[in-house]
Amino acid sequence: LGQRAVDLIVQRFSEVGMADGVLTMDAVPFPAGGKTRREAPPRLESGIQPVGEKGPHVLVSGSYYLDAEELEFQVRLTDYGTGELVYAFEPVNATRSEVAEAMVALRERVVAAVGFHWDWRFDARIMNPPSSHDALLRYVEHAGARWGTDYESAINALTEALEFDPGFPLARLALIDAYQDVGEREQAAQELLAAEELRHEFTAFERIALDDSRARLSNRRLEALTHKRKLLRMAPHNPLVRFALAFETYRLNRPRETIEILEPVLPYESNLYNWWPVGVAWWAHHSLGKHERELEWANLGLEMFPDVGLFYYGKGAAFAAMGRLDALGQVIDECTSVQLSESNMNVGRVMTNVALELRAHGHRQES
Repeated sequence: LGQRAVDLIVQRFSEVGMADGVLTMDAVPFPAGGKTRREAPPRLESGIQPVGEKGPHVLVSGSYYLDAEELEFQVRLTDYGTGELVYAFEPVNATRSEVAEAMVALRERVVAAVGFHWDWRFDARIMNPPSSHDALLRYVEHAGARWGTDYESAINALTEALEFDPGFPLARLALIDAYQDVGEREQAAQELLAAEELRHEFTAFERIALDDSRARLSNRRLEALTHKRKLLRMAPHNPLVRFALAFETYRLNRPRETIEILEPVLPYESNLYNWWPVGVAWWAHHSLGKHERELEWANLGLEMFPDVGLFYYGKGAAFAAMGRLDALGQVIDECTSVQLSESNMNVGRVMTNVALELRAHGHRQES
């Protein structure tokens, strides 16, 4: 039975494209005459160690117990180098006659949790991984489709993730945000209620994130700022959390704090999360009147995301503020030749915004 569990999990790693990072360890029987209490698991356990270069090295280990006709599987993820517990799964229970179904559930949970932890944006120590790899894939899909580019695809991906795993907290929280982004407050409120019903299953990190979603939905921005600072203290190396805090300070017109939050991690992490963190950094410098730095960030944005109109506006705004009016025509020409990707930006809006910047800096005729 132990070897069957190992083989099924390894096979699933192969199916989802993670086989290159897996070293298989055979199932090891419980030592003869040893204790069988759940509090004293076997000294040698069945295990699978992903060893790829992509992420941390973790050991998947587990035990199973038979009590009359009831089987219970226990599984944990452990840091292979330090022995630190990364994540302990809820036990999977089944009768002996239903062992095949239990193993499928076990397999899906293991592969999803390893995939979740393997991606350095997530930390299984403080966030609940999904119960299936398919749910994780749909959740990851939404990241590239938000923040002004393709909200419909983002919402569809998150909805599908929740169909695979209705109890996946991060997908539920992201769906609340996505509906807020498109102004569908009633839908966002419904998702918030659904999340509240599962609050008792959330980790401390996820409960704070839920409180943050509620505060933003009620437009209590200072309260949301407090929640995001707590989240960053819990996950200081997570760029998504850092970016969300920076966006909140930007909305509260605290540009200096925004720059202090963003500059340690930009630009090398922003291309994984779309263009908006670079755009917020540009706007913060603009608000502070640091136009040389504003131009640098606008150019960086165009280098990384040449189809984003915000950065053409940023480049034009910087030139207008610095009096470099001769360069504005080229910026508009370059913008006109590109199919912009944002849902709320087109060439006309870029030109209008640049015209307003010209007027603000005293160039009325040029405006």
